[in-house]
Amino acid sequence: MRLAKLTLAGFKSFADKTEINFDAPIVGIVGPNGCGKSNVVDAIKWVLGEQSAKSLRGGAMQDVIFNGSSARKPSGMASVTLTFENLPEANGQRRLGLDVDEVAVTRQLYRDGTSEYLINNRRARLRDVKEMFMDTGVGTEAYSVIEQGKVARMLEANSQERRSIFEEAAGISKFKARKKEAIRKLERTETNLNLCRTRLEETERRLRSVKMQAARARSYQTYSVRLRELQLQYALAEYHKLEEGLSGLVEELDQAEADRAFAARELTQHEQALADAEVEGKAVVDQQKQLEHERMSEKSRKEKAEQRERFAATTLGDLTGQIERDANRLEELTERGRTLADEQVETKKLAEELAERESTVESRLEDARSKYQRLQQEANEKRRELEDEKRGIGKMMGRVNKLRSEVQSLEVYENSLHATREKIDRRAADIGDQLKGLLEERADSEAKREEAKQLLEQEQQQLEHEVQRGEQFDSQQKEISQQLGDCKQERSALDSRRGVLQEMEENQEGVSDPVKAVLALSETEGEGSAFGFVRGMLAELIEADVEDAAIVEAALGEYQQAIVVDRLADICSSEGGKEAIEALGGRVAFLAIDQPMLPSQLGMNKGVAGVKCVLDLVAYPEWLGPVALRILGQTWVVRDLDGAMMMRAVMPSGSRFVTGSGELLDADGRVYAGPMSGQMGGLISRRSELASLERSISALDVKIEADTHTLSELSENAAHVEKVTSALRKSIYDATAVSNKLESRIESLTGQVERLEREQPGLSEEIEQIQEQLEETAQKREQNRGEAEQLETDARTKKDACREAEAGIEEMVREAEDAREGVSNIRVEAGQIAEQLSSAQKQLRQIEIATADVERQHKMLEDQLVSHRGRIEDLETTQAEAKVEAEDAAGKLDVLVEQCKEIGEKVEHAEEMLAELKLNVKTHRKALNKADNRLHKLEMGKREFEVKLEGVQQRGMEQLELDVRETYKKAKGDYRISVYEYKRHLEQLEEAANAVLEVWGIGGVQVEAPVDMKAFDGLDEPSDPFEIAWDEVEKEINELRGKIHRLGNVNLDAIAEQEDLEVRHDDLIEQVKDIEEAKEQLESLIDEINTNSRTMFMQTFEEIKHNFGGKDGLFRKLFGGGRADVVMEADEDGEIDVLEAGITIMAKPPGKEPRALSQLSGGEKTMTAIALLMAIFKSRPSPYAILDEVDAALDEANVERFTQIVQSFLDVSHFIVITHHKRTMQACNIMYGITMQERGVSKRVAVQFDEVDADGQISESAVQAQESVDEKRVKPAELDVNEGPAVIEPVEMTKEDTQEMSPMRRKLAAMLEGKEPVEVEAMVNEVVDEELAVEEKVTTETK
Repeated sequence: MRLAKLTLAGFKSFADKTEINFDAPIVGIVGPNGCGKSNVVDAIKWVLGEQSAKSLRGGAMQDVIFNGSSARKPSGMASVTLTFENLPEANGQRRLGLDVDEVAVTRQLYRDGTSEYLINNRRARLRDVKEMFMDTGVGTEAYSVIEQGKVARMLEANSQERRSIFEEAAGISKFKARKKEAIRKLERTETNLNLCRTRLEETERRLRSVKMQAARARSYQTYSVRLRELQLQYALAEYHKLEEGLSGLVEELDQAEADRAFAARELTQHEQALADAEVEGKAVVDQQKQLEHERMSEKSRKEKAEQRERFAATTLGDLTGQIERDANRLEELTERGRTLADEQVETKKLAEELAERESTVESRLEDARSKYQRLQQEANEKRRELEDEKRGIGKMMGRVNKLRSEVQSLEVYENSLHATREKIDRRAADIGDQLKGLLEERADSEAKREEAKQLLEQEQQQLEHEVQRGEQFDSQQKEISQQLGDCKQERSALDSRRGVLQEMEENQEGVSDPVKAVLALSETEGEGSAFGFVRGMLAELIEADVEDAAIVEAALGEYQQAIVVDRLADICSSEGGKEAIEALGGRVAFLAIDQPMLPSQLGMNKGVAGVKCVLDLVAYPEWLGPVALRILGQTWVVRDLDGAMMMRAVMPSGSRFVTGSGELLDADGRVYAGPMSGQMGGLISRRSELASLERSISALDVKIEADTHTLSELSENAAHVEKVTSALRKSIYDATAVSNKLESRIESLTGQVERLEREQPGLSEEIEQIQEQLEETAQKREQNRGEAEQLETDARTKKDACREAEAGIEEMVREAEDAREGVSNIRVEAGQIAEQLSSAQKQLRQIEIATADVERQHKMLEDQLVSHRGRIEDLETTQAEAKVEAEDAAGKLDVLVEQCKEIGEKVEHAEEMLAELKLNVKTHRKALNKADNRLHKLEMGKREFEVKLEGVQQRGMEQLELDVRETYKKAKGDYRISVYEYKRHLEQLEEAANAVLEVWGIGGVQVEAPVDMKAFDGLDEPSDPFEIAWDEVEKEINELRGKIHRLGNVNLDAIAEQEDLEVRHDDLIEQVKDIEEAKEQLESLIDEINTNSRTMFMQTFEEIKHNFGGKDGLFRKLFGGGRADVVMEADEDGEIDVLEAGITIMAKPPGKEPRALSQLSGGEKTMTAIALLMAIFKSRPSPYAILDEVDAALDEANVERFTQIVQSFLDVSHFIVITHHKRTMQACNIMYGITMQERGVSKRVAVQFDEVDADGQISESAVQAQESVDEKRVKPAELDVNEGPAVIEPVEMTKEDTQEMSPMRRKLAAMLEGKEPVEVEAMVNEVVDEELAVEEKVTTETK
């Protein structure tokens, strides 16, 4: 594999298509500074994928496109192609992964910012390009490209940046990239695994909770469906009831509206009469106002005329005085004009005299200035000649100083060489001591490593035991957590039920209002009140178990709400009890404790064995015993009513029997069966259930507390196990780290021992080299001393000649100063004359302005006098007219005053008639208001019905989400149809029956008719859907609401969620299994990559180390001795990680012991970097190497060594050298010159060694020869390169690719296919035209 050629077009300064072939082993690129040599290196980096515009010496990536020049337009794109020979190697493999002999890599960038890569004219990605060149030594940052300044950066870079070059040489860059990708995948896999495990745990917890929620949701759905049916039935019935009431109210409202209309008509008639009267009165008033207005107008006219007469008299007096003042001002202006004319004549004469004097002075000034300039020019010429001589003397003295300095440096260098030889001797002694210490330390580290391995095995066994204990604790925690969750959920349900019952108990639901009133009054009013004797309600004073509560309630019956009192006399007393009872809103039952039992109750509670008395099922206060005995003492519990009938026959009279289902056989034989009334029953059951709930909740609290305590202990145990496990893992990690550190330390000690053993043989060779350098230094020192003495003699002779020249120059300077002083004096005189002339001219202009102003004022006063005289005549006429008008207005005013008195009497008569009409309108308006009030009340009633109907509709919409009105209409229509069908069917059956009876009942004989009369029984009359049992429906609705309320918050989505969670749970289990398998595979891959990378890197590192600083290493060849080495840096613990350790360079030229690379000179740094790069080349050659002015800091001797080293590598690589050094040019097999014959455009020229001067300038003959060759290659049909943009190398494009391109891209593609180039400006215009056409077409279609 080798680089064959480079093709550029439109890249930076290469506007035209330029091709550079690399056929020779060493290709030189030369030319003056700024001609574009380094652009060749930028082009190679750019095509290989460089993404940093700064690295390409630009501000943006578009800067690489040729931006035009004074004679050329900008290019539309930049294109660079690298062509490689990819021939099979000895093993049959090709370096590049393509089975072709030639590989062309192209990068193209367009003005619109789009970019593309091509491999053999096929589109590719940047990643494809980088992967193809990976581990070949070819790349943007590879060691195959050494630019200006990169030599110093390579040595000054940090150790990690240097390592990348070694990795590229070792061929592990591809492995490292794969490892990073594998690590990223492993991190994502671990993240996904943790996420899946977390989701699995969350799903399991959620599934347990959702199962219970789903059960409650199903119950909620059942209750909700039944509740919706009842709410709909209730809403329709209520709507029907309100609709019927509204219909009756509408009829009454119609009658009220008719009455109101009659009253409104009567009122309208009287209001019309009133309006007519008001119109007549208004006409009289308007006439009065008109006369009054005319009177005021005449009065105003009289006053205005008198005012004008007075104003005219006053103005005539003012104008007479103004005329006198204007006449006096005219005389003053005439005198001022004559004075100004005399001053103007005198000033003009003075200005003419000053102008003549100024012309004479200017002529004298010009002659003096010419003389001064001539003397100054001659003095300057002499000075330049003197300065040239002094510079020559300065150069000679500089050379002398340089030689003296070199002599001193050589003496210092000799002393340094002697010191270096002493250090080498000491170093040889130190090596022996270090070897002994390193061997002892390595043996000690090996013993510690074995000890660490034994400790690691013991801790791993203990870790496995603790992990098993942790799993047991986790299992127990899950079981206890499940039990605790069930208990908490059960307690929440019981607590919800308790809250409902407590609310009912506090609101006394089921208790009648009169009883509530008595209990409230007894609690709030105290002992001295009318109900202070009340002990309480019987149902609140008796307690029973939950299972017996229904039996006790059935036995008590209506006595549950009876009020217990101490004495019967308190109720019958007229002092307060009797009055308070009469004030109640209903009936209340009272039971007095002091009343004796009836005779029939004496000796009761003597029942039959096996039959339980209800009195035994209850608990009550001792003072309540008489009342409880009277009511429940003869009530017995039996299995059913049949058993009660049998027991009644054997039990004493007055016995009562109650069954477990609540049926009651009373003492008088009455039987109470069916469900208990919601108003009478449930009081004792409710209180019993509350007590039972309290006990259950307390028991659950105890169990929850115990489970919580157990769970806490398990958590503490699990935490302890986790803590122990973490400690063991840390201990294992530390032991592993110690083992690895010892392993690395052993490897490091082994490497140090080997390094010291290799260093010993080289010390003797260095001593011999130092002796040779001492002899060369002494010879060069004597030679420099003799040359310095000869130069000092020549410098003294030239200094004497310079002193004579300086004396002549001083004389010329004095003459020039005298001439300059004369020029200054003449300039002062000219300035004074010019100032006087300017002052005279300024005064003349001021006089002219003043004269013009006087003339203007004189004319203005004359015009003003004429105007004043004319105005006096007008004022006299106005005064006479105003007097006549005032007399006429006074006569008319007297007539109008009499007319105003007559019209005032008519206005008073009209007002009396209006008052009478307004009284009649007021009477009829009251009648209308009365009708309005009645109508308003009816409308309010209607509105109440409508509001109630809207309320029913709104509740239906909120509760049932349906339109009650529409549903009512449909239900009512269906009911009417059913009634009609029922009546029609009934009539048909009756007609058929009558017809049969007529036939079979002839002669009065009664026979059995063949008509089946059961048809009449089977025909049921449709039931009215709007007639319901209000109390029963309302009760069932409340019960359903209570059940739904006790369910608490219900998640209806829990049913579907349960199904989804079960499916998700199974999927997550499979995902966790798959991810764990993928994790194991990635960890295995990373271990394999680390092993291979470590082996390859160490092998390459040792080769580079030997090639660089070994006995026959390139460093010693370039420097003629010295010592150098590359070592891997140890971490903070002194260990070396082969895969991550940085690379440190140590370089010690002969006779020097620098502590850091920064102490080396520029040439030494360059030589060190070249030695290192060539050492890398030797271990892993790159197909080519680009050296961009790396020899700039080298002297002639070092350049010679540099070229010899380069030539020694020509069997494995070829070199592209950019240089200004003539010695380097001699080593090149072929040279290309880069020149800018056209400003801003680089051009390649084939040159010979003698056609390039010392500054890199290329001779005209070489440029002309190249131009003649280019002209022969240009075809007649092609355009001149100076008339258009560059022609780009053709690229194969498919038809589909061409259709997808923008117009500009298609034009550029046509250029690549060998067609005529198209100017960018024309292309842009075509694109704009196409876009405008498309936009116009879209606009037309839209319209």
